[in-house]
Amino acid sequence: DSITTAQAAVKISKKSYRLVKGASLQLKLTGTKKKAKWTTSKGSVATITQKGKVSAKKKGTATITAKIGKKKYNCKIYVETPTISPRKTTIE
Repeated sequence: DSITTAQAAVKISKKSYRLVKGASLQLKLTGTKKKAKWTTSKGSVATITQKGKVSAKKKGTATITAKIGKKKYNCKIYVETPTISPRKTTIE
């Protein structure tokens, strides 16, 4: 393979993302074969597994960081509470 000298730019699959509480998102790094170390700035808002799976815990904002060597790739996660529309209830 003669094209190994050109290095592909490493990118995170999302720069920012909105999730509702209880939802999850799979983040990926492209352009590298190395394993990233995933961290979250606020574990109470969103958690991250070492495979890059984000889970929304409660309303707020968290920054997910994938670190490879000295380089960091961030994704801002906005967690929202789902709105429930009021329904009419009749009690007999």
